[in-house]
Amino acid sequence: MKRSLAIFCCFVMLFTALCPVDQHFHAHAEEVLPEESNCSHRVLCTNQSVCIDCGQEATGFVVHDDTCSEKEYISDDLCHWYVCVYCHDQEGAYVDYHYTYDCSNPTVCAECGHEGGEINVYHDNYPTEYAHNETSHWEVCSNCGVPSMNSGESMHSANCSDPTVCRVCNAQDIVVEEHNIYHADTTDYYSYNENGHWLSCEVCGYVLSDTWGHTRICGTSDPNVCVVCGGEDVEMEYIQHGDTVEANDDLQHGSKCVDCDEWLWAFLHMGSCVDRTTCYGCGATGEGVQINGFDHVNKRVTYDNEKHYSTCMDCGFSWEDEHYTYCDGSGTCNCCGAQGDTFRVLHYGPDEYSYDEQTHWMPCTMCDDYYEAPMNHRDIDEDGRCDVCDATDVDLVCEHQMEYRSVGDYHRKVCVLCDWWFSGQQHYADCENPNVCLACGAEAEIWDIRHTAGDYLINETYHTLLCIYCNELMEEWRHYDTCLEPGVCVECGATDVNIYDTHHSTNINFDIEKHYEVCTDCGETIIEGAHFTYCNKPTVCDLCGAEGVVFADNHHCGRTRYESTETEHWPICRECGEVTGEREPHRAKCNDPACCYICRGVDVTDAIVEHNWSGVTGSGSVSSGGQDHDDEYHWDVCARCGITGNKEKHTAWCDQPDVCEDCGAQNVIIDSFLHSESTEYKNDDTYHWTYCDFCDEVVTKAEHTVDCSSPEWCLVCGVGDIVQADPSLQHVFNDEWTVTDYYEHGKTCQGCDSIYWEGHKRNCDGDTCIVCGLTDVNFYDYDVVHAYDMSYDATHHQGVCVTCGNVGEEGPHYAKCTVPNVCVVCGGEDVEMEYIQHGDTVEANDDLQHGRKCVDCDEWVWAGSHVGSCVDQTTCYRCGATGEGVQFDGYTHPNCEYTYDNTTHYETCVDCGAVTWSGRHFNYCDEAPVCCTCGAENVEMTTLHYSDYEYEHDDQTHWLP
Repeated sequence: MKRSLAIFCCFVMLFTALCPVDQHFHAHAEEVLPEESNCSHRVLCTNQSVCIDCGQEATGFVVHDDTCSEKEYISDDLCHWYVCVYCHDQEGAYVDYHYTYDCSNPTVCAECGHEGGEINVYHDNYPTEYAHNETSHWEVCSNCGVPSMNSGESMHSANCSDPTVCRVCNAQDIVVEEHNIYHADTTDYYSYNENGHWLSCEVCGYVLSDTWGHTRICGTSDPNVCVVCGGEDVEMEYIQHGDTVEANDDLQHGSKCVDCDEWLWAFLHMGSCVDRTTCYGCGATGEGVQINGFDHVNKRVTYDNEKHYSTCMDCGFSWEDEHYTYCDGSGTCNCCGAQGDTFRVLHYGPDEYSYDEQTHWMPCTMCDDYYEAPMNHRDIDEDGRCDVCDATDVDLVCEHQMEYRSVGDYHRKVCVLCDWWFSGQQHYADCENPNVCLACGAEAEIWDIRHTAGDYLINETYHTLLCIYCNELMEEWRHYDTCLEPGVCVECGATDVNIYDTHHSTNINFDIEKHYEVCTDCGETIIEGAHFTYCNKPTVCDLCGAEGVVFADNHHCGRTRYESTETEHWPICRECGEVTGEREPHRAKCNDPACCYICRGVDVTDAIVEHNWSGVTGSGSVSSGGQDHDDEYHWDVCARCGITGNKEKHTAWCDQPDVCEDCGAQNVIIDSFLHSESTEYKNDDTYHWTYCDFCDEVVTKAEHTVDCSSPEWCLVCGVGDIVQADPSLQHVFNDEWTVTDYYEHGKTCQGCDSIYWEGHKRNCDGDTCIVCGLTDVNFYDYDVVHAYDMSYDATHHQGVCVTCGNVGEEGPHYAKCTVPNVCVVCGGEDVEMEYIQHGDTVEANDDLQHGRKCVDCDEWVWAGSHVGSCVDQTTCYRCGATGEGVQFDGYTHPNCEYTYDNTTHYETCVDCGAVTWSGRHFNYCDEAPVCCTCGAENVEMTTLHYSDYEYEHDDQTHWLP
């Protein structure tokens, strides 16, 4: 580390030392040579009177003979550096710290031969070997026994076949903890009984996993063989399905197995508040589709200490509920994430009921409380069995008499005899009486409002259903027909309208190469595609079921196992045995470096060993790993083995200089600052540079780049009329203007065919070009040359041509901040300046305000008062200023978004839920019916009109059209 730091410092000091010297010898060149010379004089230290480049006598930049390969070292007890062998001047900063690679001779520097002093000793000349004690081992230098800097102490590990010999350092008669014993763990070696199977060691029989239930594959001819362990005539707990496809019918949507066509999961169709006839989960709609209510899909949640509040972003409906958490949830609300210790606690339920003679209940699986409290047995269908827990020979104490009861936003069916309840459902009402539930009669704020449809309203494109009572839009669809009745809308029966789509009844047909979805009514081919198979059914097209056809592709079923060598593994399809992927090196975790966690191979070599730098364990909890830091560095700590790595110095963004950008540590030593590089360039005659958007510091700087074809324009930043950094790329134009036409005159480059053009110029009282001498040519107004005489008063300046009287350069005075009393244009002193022109600016703040200051005069170019936020009223939300002495001009809500209802939109703070502003919906008469402020559609809004503010009138009134 010290060597790298020294070399880096050397380069920095050499660079900063050479730049001003370059400027110095240019200055000498101006004193000695004629103006046309471009030589930057250099003289040897042995002959400092003659330039080695041009041969002239001159004083220039002293250099040393770079043809000499000899170095002469000078050293002290810490470092060594070299000097010129001729003049003995030092040629650089410290080059390096003393070091040696030979720990057997630690007092002599390997590079300069210096003896004594501080010498960094590295053990690179000798291999490492292991040292050990009874429980652990570590790497040491084989020559001197010093522990290796790159290796920490590790616990012994051993194979179960020889548990007293370390598998890493080969130490014998050691103590190995049980979790460091390695077993022959393979994914194909299972032990099993009738109820389940488990992984076990082939050598010692050690149980390596929990017991899992047996699994069979759906649709197989032998349902009694476990697909995992091969056990026969065992009790199957799981069914393994193949690939799945999304599916739906009139009742539900979900995922089906492609092999057995069973539902793997499914949900009832649910509409949304903006379209209650279309399932928002799968898009199912139309005749026969059963929609099981509707939901607010796009909602935003805010909260306070007692409740969380939900607002639908589509229709504006809002509702609230108390915070709740689970018994293992550490006081975190499962809906909104709020923290607290007084929330309603929910519990986890088991798979079945517990019961005694009179009651049944469900105990919580995580704590000693109930998931479902004890309730009496019931037997409504009178079959001698409890309808809830299925128990017999118990006291069936109640034949329930049910009625609806309101519970907050819901109603339930509750037994009037024993208070047993079931069938909780949200209140619903119709639009005629929207605050009274149709089921239980409760009066409440109800969002499930149901409507009664009238007849279709029809235009050329859509058919629309409106509620006959409140006129609310219930349904709006484009017209569509069928191939049997073209031109007649299926829904509304309209004719002579724009048909958006034609529906067909289809079957799948096929030939030798393709399958086709063909309409059974009109014969039209709707979709076609090539046949394909899966390897578990290689002779049958997976889509159409055809056999004996040409297959364009054969897919694998997705079930994979691995084969391996000591150094690599590759995936194999379990179904067909084909290789399905590339060979890859083993990957192991640091606490088990000889076991690949992908293929489960043991005793692997050359594995890519991975550390857990995140500090998050497999269960999601944070372990002792993660990131740590001190005042100067931060580093990662592996959560599994505790090793440290990725050690780096703190860095920070320039606009947050007290916070490390990587680890978040505050008030530490920042090694370097990060900048947001601008996309635009600043420039002068020689250089262009990018700058930081936050602090205006130069990020990258370079000389202009040009070529001979366009020497006056930089190819990078685009600036024109630049002073060339490289004279060889600059055009050298002839003095005479030899090329002319009616509009311009030009002169040619001596080195290429380039022509420098400019427009003809004339004096204001002449008609001859003052450059090329031509007459009868075009002169633009801006190419007329005037001889202005500047005059000024206290507030303005004006230039008047002494020849023709033309007035130019007229305007108010202004000055640069560096010379604030002199006008930039006319030179007037102590006049009234309309404005001051500042240079570049940087962000700044003090206890009173924040803004941008001029880098030339340190004045505020603009500034604003500090303002807090609703979540932190003592920190300025714009610049981050905080602490004692900082003055705030109130606070605001910086993070707001719009919500709305049918008449009004609200600007609501996302952080605290406060409504900061509200207003009525509006749009303009020539725009779509969408609110111009919040974008709401299908709401009540005021229509605004345009006017040129010229009144029209009749005998009695006037108006603005």
